[in-house]
Amino acid sequence: MKNKTIKIVYLASGKNRYLDLWKKGEAPSNSLYGFNFLMNDPEIDFCFLNIREYYQGNFFLKIYKKIKLIKNLEKYDIVILHQYLDLLFLRFFFKSKNKWVIFNINLVTLLSKSNKVKLFIWKKIIKSADFIINLSNFQERFLISNNLKISKMKVVKFGVDNDFYQKNNLHQGYILSVGLDAGRDFKTLVEAISLINKKVIIISPQRNLKNIKNFPKNLVIIDSVDKIRLRSYYSNAQIIVVPSKASKKIGSDCSGQTVLLEALASGKPVVTNLKEWIIDYNLKDKLIIYQTENPKDLREKINSLINNKDLYENLSYEGRQIIENKLNSKRMMTNMKKQLLNLIK
Repeated sequence: MKNKTIKIVYLASGKNRYLDLWKKGEAPSNSLYGFNFLMNDPEIDFCFLNIREYYQGNFFLKIYKKIKLIKNLEKYDIVILHQYLDLLFLRFFFKSKNKWVIFNINLVTLLSKSNKVKLFIWKKIIKSADFIINLSNFQERFLISNNLKISKMKVVKFGVDNDFYQKNNLHQGYILSVGLDAGRDFKTLVEAISLINKKVIIISPQRNLKNIKNFPKNLVIIDSVDKIRLRSYYSNAQIIVVPSKASKKIGSDCSGQTVLLEALASGKPVVTNLKEWIIDYNLKDKLIIYQTENPKDLREKINSLINNKDLYENLSYEGRQIIENKLNSKRMMTNMKKQLLNLIK
């Protein structure tokens, strides 16, 4: 296999748009999960493929389109996907010879919220994959507990773009919280900040705050921003809070992971509640941890960080260091490449 270029495709929606932005320096590589670094690899012929159009039309048209897609994908050695898992069933039915890999972003959430019938179906579909890339050990443990073979999976730790995000020792004195998925616990944060004399900015879709009734005057809510503006908000924040819900049935498996790591890359101290992936990544001592869904404890932890300059500076430095040395996109993709190439040896 040494003289062969391996053809790999990632099935996704909208990644080519982020690829264009990344090339112009307007988006981080982690928006592409770091797979963009495979595009210049001499051993690999890599591309993103937007397959949203195959899910448009009536039932029979979609089936026809998907069958055609499965046939077209046979030219690739490896097919990677994190959504569109129904294609695994069609791939199995048509006995495609290439390798199909699940990039696990939300299998824990998917299986946890499924009833017995759906759970049975999803497990059959997931088992038909040739390999699973998990982002944390707890995902692997969960899948093994659901009778998925450990030989079919490996953990590759997630990383963010340490070039796009840079440490800024200055700040404008506000507290920032960012979150797109439904796993973010903004209710606890809003209750906590009512007695904190700081401006607080939440960047999140309104749907994630719809169950919150009373908003304090020091709170500013922004629905969404582009990656350049988000980087600026990170850079000028004093503290970043990443609050996550306790339930495994909401949001992505590693809810808050991207924001937390981007905050560390920006050299900002992070206040968050403990999640299993944080323990797996050995990050607990690099963060200020509050009790999940406890606004009083969150408020106290924020104030303790505001009032302790040495702690603030140490966390800022150590957070940036762990991104530079371990949890960055390039390192992640180096590890990912080893796992992918091992599949076709």
